Amino acid sequence: PGGDGALPAGAFRALFETMVAGSADLVMICDTEGAVLYANETAQRVMRVDRGDPAGRDLAGLLEPASLQRARTGIRPVLLADGVWRGEMTGLADSTDHRTWAVTCQIHTEPGATTPFVAVVGHDITDLKEVQDQLAHQASHDPLTGLPNRALFQELGDQALARASRLGDPVAVLFIDLDRFKPVNDERGHAVGDALLVQVGERLRSSLRRGDVVARFGGDEFVVLCERPTGAAEMGDLAHRLLATLSAPMTIGATTVAVGASIGVALGAGAGTTIDTLIRDADAALYRAKASGRGQVCTFGDPA
Repeated sequence: PGGDGALPAGAFRALFETMVAGSADLVMICDTEGAVLYANETAQRVMRVDRGDPAGRDLAGLLEPASLQRARTGIRPVLLADGVWRGEMTGLADSTDHRTWAVTCQIHTEPGATTPFVAVVGHDITDLKEVQDQLAHQASHDPLTGLPNRALFQELGDQALARASRLGDPVAVLFIDLDRFKPVNDERGHAVGDALLVQVGERLRSSLRRGDVVARFGGDEFVVLCERPTGAAEMGDLAHRLLATLSAPMTIGATTVAVGASIGVALGAGAGTTIDTLIRDADAALYRAKASGRGQVCTFGDPA
């Protein structure tokens, strides 16, 4: 600062210190060993430091253990090597602090000084992260039932097949279509139909094996992903159990409705198997099941 129209150096420094002290961002200055030389009001609040100058306090006494470990093993080496570290941190105070901070740590050395210091600036991005998480969830889940949608199911299927390929295990897909949904939806109204689909999703989810995934593909179609099935017999037993679950009457307000389902099953393994192939094969088996009458199970590849 200086020259016409500029603040004197002392006034500029005082103004800068006032702005930093009251900033909503976390601002700290530490030495390279972690001793705190300065912390603004936000840093003192976040770090659970009594109001006043925390100079001399050590980060080891201010950070939650997991954050301290990360600072020592993940941040400090990068900082000393590159002079700067940028990333996200949570749990800056203790295990009850779940806020997320975008943090920048940068090494500075004053002209003529021999000892460097580390400037730490953190911006609270918790609300932004929550919005991002909500948008990601909405993009990958069915808005009515909360189940995974087709896109997420295919992603999870690809991952399951990659694991199966390494281990030599099969993967199964069950394609489920409700038998009497359209009459219920047409006669009782869309509100009853939507509530019915929610109950169907809940019943399917509660009837599956641990680790199985159920998704809604749209309309009254649901698809199940099963890893490491012992064979077609086990998947047949599971399919018939799901049929029994879906055949039981469902109460929606003052209305009781009964729908059944038909299920197609496909199993696959090996490098040539894709999730799209299993979905297609299970859908073909479902078509055969519905052609055979309501409440049927068909496995792809079985003789008609």
